[in-house]
Amino acid sequence: MSSKVIKVNNFPISQLHKSGAGFTLIEVILSVFVFAMLSGGVIALVSGIITSSNSQGVLSANADQARRLTFNLMQELRNAVTSSTGAYALDTASAQQIIFYANVDGGVDIENPLSEIIKIIEG
Repeated sequence: MSSKVIKVNNFPISQLHKSGAGFTLIEVILSVFVFAMLSGGVIALVSGIITSSNSQGVLSANADQARRLTFNLMQELRNAVTSSTGAYALDTASAQQIIFYANVDGGVDIENPLSEIIKIIEG
């Protein structure tokens, strides 16, 4: 009985196994684990950057809206005038509200805007 030697790329299979070419299962599993950990870290980093960018955009939009509101209020207060009855331009100033007199309807009289709004609502 003659034994036939199978050759792969001109090397007998017995020599391929003895030469130590290739990776063991432990090495492959370890490299997949390390790759998965690095990939997870990169994904978490990119996700954090995107979330931070979105929240910064919202904060910037809110600050811009507050700036515009403050600018409009400042312009209204600068244009405030004494009322037709001789009252001061600034009626009430507290932590929650500011009431001042202005010419809201473009007429001759200077009204309290809040009282004019209440008159419109009451009909």
